[in-house]
Formats: sequence, C-alpha cells, structure tokens
Amino acid sequence: MKKLLTSLMVLALVVTSITILPKKVEAGVFNHYTYSKLNGIKVTWKKKKGAKKFRIYRLVRKNDFLDDEVYPTRSDFKKYKTTKKRSFLDKKTKKGRYYSYFVDVVNKKGKVIATSWMENCDMAVKGLAQPVVSNAGYG
Repeated sequence: MKKLLTSLMVLALVVTSITILPKKVEAGVFNHYTYSKLNGIKVTWKKKKGAKKFRIYRLVRKNDFLDDEVYPTRSDFKKYKTTKKRSFLDKKTKKGRYYSYFVDVVNKKGKVIATSWMENCDMAVKGLAQPVVSNAGYG
C-alpha cells in the first residue's frame, strides 16, 4: 500500500512538471512608418536582428476606416513586394484611394520572426491628404 501511494505521488509529480510547448511560435512585433508623398507612399522600418528579407503587404480601399469603423483582418491584405532594404516607395498608387501596409520580417530559414501588422492599422493617401477640421468643442 505504501509503495502504491508513493508511486502515485511520483507519477503525479512527473505529470505536473511536464511542459507543453506550442508548435507555432508567435512572431515579435515591430513598427513601420508610412509617409504620404506626391509621387507615392513611402513605408519605412528599423533594422531587425536576424532579418534576411522583408515582405510588404498592401490593402487598397476606396474609403478610410473612419467611414465605416470596420478594421480589416490580416487576410484582407495582399502580398505586394519582397525587399532586402529597410524602406519602400510605392509608386503604383492612385489618387483618391486609401492604402494600408504592414511588413513581415523573414529570417534566412524563411520563418517570420516579426511583423508590424496590428488590428488598428493606419491609412495613407498619395499626395497631400484633405485636412479634417474640428473645433474640439470650443464653439
């Protein structure tokens, strides 16, 4: 009886000490910056350790997110370009369209080690955007 009780306690200790690791490792997050230019939209990002190349994804819309308050999902973006540089100028933009971008950092094994995608992504337009006027409650 004593051996059975001891064996059960050892078995319980072994089972509770087992660590289960997830198969998919989540990528780290880093920032990218989007600038409206007269000849397109520029996307830049900082250096990331272990980066071999960068995959740029793009979303094109006729209106910005403020009109319908529905943010896009990651699957709404289309893979647009792969580069080894830390900036990209999208010259294939059209006037009156809204663009959003995110960047995946890929290591030499082809794994995504970081991404700049966020649910509340920013929109940019080619050229100078129309300013929004607000009185912020002062009259």
